[in-house]
Amino acid sequence: MSDQSASSSSDPPSISDTSSAAVSKESDSDAVPEEICHSSIYVDYNNTFKLYTCLVNPSRKDFFDIFPCENGEFVYHSPRNPKTEYYTYVYDCFFKKLGVRLPFTDFQCEILRILNVAPTQLHPGAWSFVRSFEVICRGIGFSPSAYAFFNFFLAKLSSNSWVYMSNFSGRPLVRPYHASWKGTHSFKEKFFRVRPGPNFSRLFHDESGDPLFPFYWTKNPRSKIRLRTLPKSDADDQLISLLRQATPVHASEVLGNERDCAKLASLLRSAGMAPLTKEERRAARAQQVVVQGIAHSSPRPDEHIGGSTAHPKDPPLRTNSKNSRPNFSMVVIPEVVEEHVELEASEPPPYVGSSGTRRSELATFKSGADDPSLWDVEFPFSHTLNEAKITPLEERCAELENSFNRVNSKLAKAESDFQLSSEKYQALEKAKTKIQSLMVAAQEEQDKAQARLSELTSQGVVDYDNGFHDALGQVQEKFPSLDLDGINPD
Repeated sequence: MSDQSASSSSDPPSISDTSSAAVSKESDSDAVPEEICHSSIYVDYNNTFKLYTCLVNPSRKDFFDIFPCENGEFVYHSPRNPKTEYYTYVYDCFFKKLGVRLPFTDFQCEILRILNVAPTQLHPGAWSFVRSFEVICRGIGFSPSAYAFFNFFLAKLSSNSWVYMSNFSGRPLVRPYHASWKGTHSFKEKFFRVRPGPNFSRLFHDESGDPLFPFYWTKNPRSKIRLRTLPKSDADDQLISLLRQATPVHASEVLGNERDCAKLASLLRSAGMAPLTKEERRAARAQQVVVQGIAHSSPRPDEHIGGSTAHPKDPPLRTNSKNSRPNFSMVVIPEVVEEHVELEASEPPPYVGSSGTRRSELATFKSGADDPSLWDVEFPFSHTLNEAKITPLEERCAELENSFNRVNSKLAKAESDFQLSSEKYQALEKAKTKIQSLMVAAQEEQDKAQARLSELTSQGVVDYDNGFHDALGQVQEKFPSLDLDGINPD
């Protein structure tokens, strides 16, 4: 136990180049179903890097690195030497269709821990339920919790394949995103590697160095979820009661309207899930003592499909044969569970862990394994989060409310100034129109005067010519011998 504690408190493995030699590519073909034995289409950097804008927000572009896969690399593989490198596989449909963004939210990590599955081990159809529940909860003013989630959704196991989910019979909450994920909606060969950037390894680990979720496929995913072991708050009861009265909504509609608050609110109201008022949201936050809890257990390091956990103590087993690879035989998974497991009659024994780590202080349950791995312990955060103070949050809310009132006052003043400016502008517009009318009238008068002047000038010239010729005729009569040829008015 002390060795495990020491391992969990160490730093995450350093990031090294993901070469083909670092990936375990062989498996027992008889134990692995054909449906998950697909090579990725993302085998070159150019096509893979085009997905980056779908993975993270632009402000977090340096937080994560993405890498293409090698030919013959399958989604359930894992590094041969997790002590020197780590990553996890993701399907592109997580980001293109379901709106997942990196880093995974606390709620998403909690679901992966509880089910003991890697991101790609959870079927995209199940991811659509997780994402839809997350959007619904936030849309109506609640924080999503695993306790509330597993009151509506049932995990189903298929032999050595993905973990599926469905609504509980008789109380559907979310309709499936696709009726089938085959054909044009196929996702099996559209996966690639992702890991935190060199300076952001803690995005996949907590402060103790423990993984936030299984990085690689596990042999023993869980379907029997003990609700009693999951953190619960009074707000969860209120949320469950509200959702049980609602009518089902389609996952595609919920996720399609995630970015449009007005349409999402309208959709939720039409389904009987009216968003909370500001006062109700504040009361729900005060009641929700546990927002994100951890209640999970995972296999020992040697029980993972790829032969390793996120932080195994020993490298995967190898043989001396040149072409031999580790044996990836997977255990037979239990039959599909159709109903929730019955609550246990007694509380589990308390877990006694080694001191000095946050996980050991938070641990309250032990799975009972002789040599527990870092996933063998249930980790609810109840007693730690109970100590959290609501006062700073309320003070912050009051500060924001005061800031909001100040902004409203400035906005009202600006509107008043704008109204005065608008009135002055209208008066100037009227004066401008009047001046333009006067200018038009003056121009018309000027044109008339010019025409009259031209008319008078022409008439004066004619009168002058006539008078000159009359005078010339009179002179000719008086002085017949006088030569008047060549005399003209000019």
